[in-house]
Amino acid sequence: MVSSLVPDQDLVAGEQLNAPNQPYSLIMQGDGNLVLYRTDLQRALWASDTVGYPGAHAEMRSNGFRIVDPSGKLLWVLVLAPNTELTSADLQDDGNFVIKGSGVPWTTNTVQNNLSGHPATVISSGRRDLFQVGPGGTLLHCLYDTAWHDWEDLGGQLTSSPAAVSQAEGQLDLFARGTAGQLLHRSYNGTWSSWEDLGGQFYGAPAVTTWGPGRIDVFAYGSQSDLTHIWYDGQWHAWESLGGTLKSEPAAVSTAFGILDVFVRAADDTLAHTSFDLNTSAGWSAWTSLGGALQSAPTAAAFTDDIHVMALGLELVVYSLSRQSGAWTDWTPIGDLRNAASRGPTAPNKLVQYVSVSFCDQQYADCCDEAEKLQEEILRQLQGFICWTQKQQCEANAFLLSTTQWANQVLNPVTAWLEQNVWAVVIFAVVADVVLCFLIPPLGATELSVAVAVAAAAG
Repeated sequence: MVSSLVPDQDLVAGEQLNAPNQPYSLIMQGDGNLVLYRTDLQRALWASDTVGYPGAHAEMRSNGFRIVDPSGKLLWVLVLAPNTELTSADLQDDGNFVIKGSGVPWTTNTVQNNLSGHPATVISSGRRDLFQVGPGGTLLHCLYDTAWHDWEDLGGQLTSSPAAVSQAEGQLDLFARGTAGQLLHRSYNGTWSSWEDLGGQFYGAPAVTTWGPGRIDVFAYGSQSDLTHIWYDGQWHAWESLGGTLKSEPAAVSTAFGILDVFVRAADDTLAHTSFDLNTSAGWSAWTSLGGALQSAPTAAAFTDDIHVMALGLELVVYSLSRQSGAWTDWTPIGDLRNAASRGPTAPNKLVQYVSVSFCDQQYADCCDEAEKLQEEILRQLQGFICWTQKQQCEANAFLLSTTQWANQVLNPVTAWLEQNVWAVVIFAVVADVVLCFLIPPLGATELSVAVAVAAAAG
């Protein structure tokens, strides 16, 4: 059983790393995706998002960890800060894949000795119920009435975050994905029911909403990348497909009796929307695009007739879109996560995730080598310009120094002679004055020669 890679080792399609003593496997899949699984729960914990490149393989090198396709095309790469080298890539017993080197390690952040996924919360009169998947894949519950109670384990074998809703006072309904990709359901109405298998086949976490007592609607990211739907109105109905081409888990809200609104990240990374109105005979509306450039699944909240949708956009900025008085607003940035997430080296010798196709278009991943070369060339030219500037400064200083030295060599002897023979200069000036006055009286030479003599005497 292999749990580590060292420099100059590869992980080709079909090969995997296995944690030494726990059920975790890092698999280089035949579709080109490198995926970390918790095998006992059949749950993916992390992926390189490089699907669609059959035969791709992972390369461990001292200067970086990368995934390339058979033609050498770069799909995903972890490069290093200056003066660092990689030493190993290890799949640990805690479920974390760690790439180690002379700097700070890079990890998949998939440690499984704590809570996983995101929580679900239901707030009703006088109480709050918080649900979270625990370390063993079971559902944990914490109640607040006048104080927080201890956590209780509600069991189950879950492979997604939970979804929760209250259709009436004192009632709770919980949903999550099971180990076979099916929908699991458990309810509370004074006491907890057993887990119920509602079938279906979907990815990720379900979304649930209610428009009032006796009605529950559950939506999921179907196995055909479509939106799938199951509902309860006294009995559970069969799953139906609502179409669409999804790229994320859905979000669903209800603003009034008989009204449903569902939002997903579409294949083109825009926000797609469909709605249902029980009061009309139209049924489900056609899919419409609400624009945006999403990098995550959306989340939605309803306040009376208003709807607010939020999603992660480009450059780790959270954006919000609202429907107010029946009209959609423009996308508005509401939070910048760039200062809250490690996206580059903040100190020397820190490992840097340089390009991942989960954050940028493939064309940028293809160009990352060229970008790195261009950066090096710009730095080289900048350094050359600085050296040229320093050279010019040095030459200018040398010229000034040599000029000063020449002037001193010429003028110092003259100055010294004048200081020693000042009266000879005065006599010479007087004689010259007489001669000039006799030869060229109109030129005013007397005043000139006297001034020269006085200046010489003063020197």
